[in-house]
Amino acid sequence: MNEWKQGEDGIWTRHAARIIIISRSNHTLVMEGHDKDEPGRHWLFTVGGGIMTGETPTAAAVRELTEEVGMRVPQTQLVGPVVRRVGIFDFKARTCRQYEQFFLLHVDAPFTPKEEGWTETESNVLDGAKWLTPTELRNQKIAVYPPELPDLVEKWSKTWDGEVVILEDTGR
Repeated sequence: MNEWKQGEDGIWTRHAARIIIISRSNHTLVMEGHDKDEPGRHWLFTVGGGIMTGETPTAAAVRELTEEVGMRVPQTQLVGPVVRRVGIFDFKARTCRQYEQFFLLHVDAPFTPKEEGWTETESNVLDGAKWLTPTELRNQKIAVYPPELPDLVEKWSKTWDGEVVILEDTGR
């Protein structure tokens, strides 16, 4: 698992940058993924991924945005970090811990994501992307990460209020 390192406690750990993308119509772009070791387990999550050695969180967020949905923006267009989160979850038959920084990106309208930039790993675990409202996120039959995403989209639908939200998710 490329940028993952096994911690002293045995948990595979990495740092990640994520982006909450919100359109003027109050839709947010989420990725749907699955665990190839548990093909029946699916979830929705924000665009983003691991921070590579020597990369800043903002640079990683911009790279992931290009890889996962084909959108290119300058780093200065991202706001934040707006959320810091520690997530603990099972993935690839391992317990993983991810230290995440979330950035905010407002766009005029939903766009059609492109899959051409997906890495081999992403191609193995991503099922696609979709634009959902906060209500639609709350009504999903599969898990949404972070679970607070619908509230954050509502809170920051027009602009960021300057508060960095701290989340700790120890659920799996």
